[in-house]
Amino acid sequence: TYQFTEKFGIHSGLNIVSKGYQYSTTSPSLTTKASLTTVEIPLALHMRTNEIANGLRVRGLFGASFNILASTKTDIT
Repeated sequence: TYQFTEKFGIHSGLNIVSKGYQYSTTSPSLTTKASLTTVEIPLALHMRTNEIANGLRVRGLFGASFNILASTKTDIT
């Protein structure tokens, strides 16, 4: 998080994420397993409120994530 002021900043980074799913059918009997790996680059506005109570503040991230597909794999048996 790169702070411009005490209350505003930009949040970014680099994430490598693995996702997958599996499902089966009965007629014909098939099992499908799929997995994929993506590189995610989040970009968000980081905001914080004034102090609500003693040491209590509300913080929020508002933005998007840009995803780049790195690999996929599908097995059907």
